[in-house]
Amino acid sequence: MTQETVKLLIPFKSLVDSVAALSLEEKRRLWELLDEQMAQAEEEMW
Repeated sequence: MTQETVKLLIPFKSLVDSVAALSLEEKRRLWELLDEQMAQAEEEMW
């Protein structure tokens, strides 16, 4: 089975507006996901 990837270009302002509209629980989940991604990226830099 092949995996298809779609890359979207979303203006940063639109992204910020979308995050602002999230519930507190959704913001916390996004924070966790971003923290994991940043930690992984930092590990790869070392």
